Amino acid sequence: MTEKLRFKLLTTFEEFLLLKEQWNRLVEATDVDHAFMKHEWFECWIKNLMPEGKLVVHTAWENDRLVAVAPLQIVWQSRKKIPLRILSFLRSSITPRSNFIIDNSIDSNAFFDSLFAIGGWDIAEFKAMEAGIPATAKFMDYVEKNLNFVTEDGLQSPFEVNETDWETYLKSKSKNYRKNYRNYLNRLQNEGEYKILKVENSSDFERWFESLVEVSGRSWKFAEKTDLKSMPQVADFYRDFSILTAESGLFVAYLLVIKEKLAAFSYYLRHRNRLVGIRWEYDEEYAYFMPGIVLHNYCLKDSIDSGQKWEYDLSGMVTEHKGRLAEQIRKHIDVTVGRPGLLGKLIMFFKRLPLSARTVKHDTAAS
Repeated sequence: MTEKLRFKLLTTFEEFLLLKEQWNRLVEATDVDHAFMKHEWFECWIKNLMPEGKLVVHTAWENDRLVAVAPLQIVWQSRKKIPLRILSFLRSSITPRSNFIIDNSIDSNAFFDSLFAIGGWDIAEFKAMEAGIPATAKFMDYVEKNLNFVTEDGLQSPFEVNETDWETYLKSKSKNYRKNYRNYLNRLQNEGEYKILKVENSSDFERWFESLVEVSGRSWKFAEKTDLKSMPQVADFYRDFSILTAESGLFVAYLLVIKEKLAAFSYYLRHRNRLVGIRWEYDEEYAYFMPGIVLHNYCLKDSIDSGQKWEYDLSGMVTEHKGRLAEQIRKHIDVTVGRPGLLGKLIMFFKRLPLSARTVKHDTAAS
């Protein structure tokens, strides 16, 4: 007979820290078993990137066993110029995807009943939920039956699964792709001394960390202020996460060094034969060598040569460049839920309007 669930809301970082062992055991038993759903990821995110707001980690217990977690926060933000209390995942632009962590043995409806009974929010926004997996399906089944909600397309992330040897994989790419890749390698060889380093321990990462930040500051991202030098909190997140998880192998970075100078790097989350790329940077001075393509292929070859089946996920959104590297698409959805009451209904009304109707355009030429 299934035990009745007991629910507990954690609102302090100290309470959250105590969950590490049980949190990670739960993650490993679910369909959201990724490096970015581990306790360590959230620990470093809360420490470095959480906006001013309230920590709301909703948990469910069966006796003394943790069986469900909703990693959430409540923050003040505006929608349609209306200040609102937003209930959302603990996530930001660096997060590949988000979800609830739920043991398959429990009644998820009871967990969601308890979650949505939490007070202090006006609307809830659950972004970047992977479509088609059980955790998302359980949530959507619940909201469809019980809540006022809107679903929109979210991230569309390129990925591929490699289960062949390196030569077979390379032959599967277009003739033009293979030709260009050989040309990039020839350029490096003609330049002189170069090497690609694999960084996966804390001491090596700390030794190269400042150089990584400097390279990021000389990349094309600097113009958009999305480089690590312009976002020290994000840089601190990567440093803390890498040091914290080096022993458990949850990250790996590849560095291209030309004549003893760091030219480019790629940073991956690594877990359960999955690689999720979340950061690619190169010094614009070395753009001629196409370091992103070189490191991309080096990482793939390194993974394939291990003799294991690897999933290679480029995360984020599809771009022309990513589309050439991986052809399969992982779809995500964004779900907005309105709390019962006039304010929640008003926001959901605007949310359902067609995009053209939501934006009021003023034609100055006709005025």
